[in-house]
Amino acid sequence: MGTYLSAKELAEVEAAENAFRSPVPTQMISNGEFNPLPQTAQQKQVEARIKELADIHGAKQGLDRRQFLRTSWGAFFLKRHCQACFSSPLSSPV
Repeated sequence: MGTYLSAKELAEVEAAENAFRSPVPTQMISNGEFNPLPQTAQQKQVEARIKELADIHGAKQGLDRRQFLRTSWGAFFLKRHCQACFSSPLSSPV
């Protein structure tokens, strides 16, 4: 299979293995065919908040970040804080 990205583009792309593994995608990952868009400010905000909350609340339960995000509480926090980051004051809560 041929390479679709140039050497310069490949140098600018971070490997998917290094991306934050979250149940909710927080950035685009390239399949090698197209250069992904950079992570937006909102996506960075969500990722930082997920890490922060998972570390805090996971530690209270004796879980690491990944273990906490696999629990129902982890899913609740993800949904709640993604809504907070992406909703506007005029939108209704889901």
